[in-house]
Amino acid sequence: MKYDAILKDAIIMDVGLPVRGCVFADSKGRFEDGESVSTSRLLEIICNDEGNFLRTKNTVYKVE
Repeated sequence: MKYDAILKDAIIMDVGLPVRGCVFADSKGRFEDGESVSTSRLLEIICNDEGNFLRTKNTVYKVE
């Protein structure tokens, strides 16, 4: 699955709420590696053979 950034130490409360964590490898160049972020509302949690992913309004994060 194509993703925009890696999110580590993610704190996920529920779909519809923001997620907090540390972002790495942001392909859109918005954040420095290790920067603490609070995402926009979580729209979807995706778990498949490629890993676990979170989709927000504009970003797909791979969770590590």
